[in-house]
Amino acid sequence: TDSGQSIMSCNNWSMGHGLMSPGGKQPQPVKLLTMSSVHTPGKRSLSPASSLSSRCPSKHRKMSADILPSGQSTLNDVFTEQSIRTAAFELFCKERTSIMLESNHDTTGEAVDERLEEAWKNLSSDEKSKFRDKCLQDTRRQENKVPLEEANNSDRTSDSKKSNNKSVAAAKVLKKKTLKRRLYHFERKLECNVRDLRTALIKRETEPCRIFYETTTVIGQAKSCDAWLCGQADKLCMVNVCRLGESVLYKNLREKHRLLAKPLQSPVNVNSVLVKGNLWPTLEQLATVSQTQDTYFHIKDERLVANGFDILCHRDPEGSLQAELVGLCDLVPAYNISDLSEVLEVISRNPHISLEDVRPTKVLYYLQVWERELISVFFFSST
Repeated sequence: TDSGQSIMSCNNWSMGHGLMSPGGKQPQPVKLLTMSSVHTPGKRSLSPASSLSSRCPSKHRKMSADILPSGQSTLNDVFTEQSIRTAAFELFCKERTSIMLESNHDTTGEAVDERLEEAWKNLSSDEKSKFRDKCLQDTRRQENKVPLEEANNSDRTSDSKKSNNKSVAAAKVLKKKTLKRRLYHFERKLECNVRDLRTALIKRETEPCRIFYETTTVIGQAKSCDAWLCGQADKLCMVNVCRLGESVLYKNLREKHRLLAKPLQSPVNVNSVLVKGNLWPTLEQLATVSQTQDTYFHIKDERLVANGFDILCHRDPEGSLQAELVGLCDLVPAYNISDLSEVLEVISRNPHISLEDVRPTKVLYYLQVWERELISVFFFSST
């Protein structure tokens, strides 16, 4: 209506005339009822019916607000009613959970919650009010305790803090000592057989704990790298397969490889001057072993032939040995008669030495280079 619009207009609202009572008067502010220290919440309605004549006089109104009847409901009851109900249910759950678990050990947590809710619903109003009263008492106790603790904390001095810290430290030390004392005095019986212990001790003394490999034994490949683990005697070795392959190939070349001798256009006369005087008897001995019924014969000793030397021999009318170097390997750089003297010198010191140990120095260098070329060709073809 027009009167309603005029009452609720912006102008009237800004001047404080926006709200009117049914009688056309402005509403007066009132004081909300708050909970006092001696108040006990009741079940009365929030707005108890009372006539104007039953109200207290203005001079006694303040006293009535401070000392409320035991059944008077306050604003605090409205906001804390739901929290007290929740706390009462939690208190009920704490007391009944252990009882349900003791009676039914196999009950799950969900089943326990369902049974607790059902038991709470089946409680009478008096029993529920007991739990609520307990929670309310705890709430008041905490409210009265908090201001007291704040006042005590504000009045503490540095000396009191130090003494408190000392007491806490002393309590921790005492707790640790008590725990140690309990552990030291804790007895635990271990069953054992003395005969079995004696047998195990004798076996340990007679049989060593470390494994002994009579021959080199391959254990397996390491997961972190390409190396292989091997056992040798009482040691554990790690072998690099690539380097091992190079070593094996180089060893085979030294033991079995034959250097082919290319015929020389101008044979070289081999005598005691060229091969040194002390090495000539060694050459004569090798020639005697290879001598045949033919007038001319070649020295067939593998230690000379495999190193690329082809020596042709014959006997003169006086029976003296005449030798000529008719073939020489041309793959080894600067290979000449001095390398033949090196081979004869090694044979003279050890007549039964093998081909692997009688290789000249130049031949060893040549085999190393050739071994690396073979390894590179192998890996290139495999990739």
